[in-house]
Amino acid sequence: LLQYELAELYFKLRRYDAVQNLCKQILKSGGQSDDYDSLKIKVNLRILLCSMYKEIGDSTASIDSLIMAKDSQVSLIQKAKSERPDQLYCESQKASKICHMIGVDYRNNRMHYKAMEYFEQAKKFEEGNIAVMLDLAKTHLACGNADTCQQYCSQVLRLDHNHEQATMMLAELLFQKEDCETAIFHFQQILGKKPCHYQALCQMIHLLRRTGKLKEVQTYIDAAESENVPGKLD
Repeated sequence: LLQYELAELYFKLRRYDAVQNLCKQILKSGGQSDDYDSLKIKVNLRILLCSMYKEIGDSTASIDSLIMAKDSQVSLIQKAKSERPDQLYCESQKASKICHMIGVDYRNNRMHYKAMEYFEQAKKFEEGNIAVMLDLAKTHLACGNADTCQQYCSQVLRLDHNHEQATMMLAELLFQKEDCETAIFHFQQILGKKPCHYQALCQMIHLLRRTGKLKEVQTYIDAAESENVPGKLD
């Protein structure tokens, strides 16, 4: 534990060579130890190495470190089932977080299908993780899978009826599919809370014109103008 804290200190001091050397030394000395506490330290060391590799711009090594952290975390979950059942939920959440991080890194490198693979794993470890479902929606949309994106947005909204990003994404999808009435409903949800949401307002005006509801346009413009003060327009 003291060695891990020293590695963290080296990281804060930006002594990245020292971080790498010490982490690898601890991992090597740990060898094949697979008790609960040893596995926990291995996971944290791999995550620290990931952060260090990101700082020096080595994205491949960063992802590799996270994948090894995930493998150790999966072993840790198996240990928790029999030895630390009170920690099982917490360890599953951590596995979800690690998988999510891997997915984000792959997506940032435009490897969308690898990203989806790890987002799906993250979702399995923590079913109600809204951030993961939202990233699944965004990644499927980037791959042209509009229907799957819509399904994930709907799942998010079942868990959080007021989730702005999911509402906006769903409204945009419905707009593109020319499901005007349903799209109008979702844009109304956003504008009811944020009359100055510029993107939603523009799309709403366009939809109202398309559906022959021009008289309603002024209502939304008036609401935005009455709400708008310098710096408030979204």
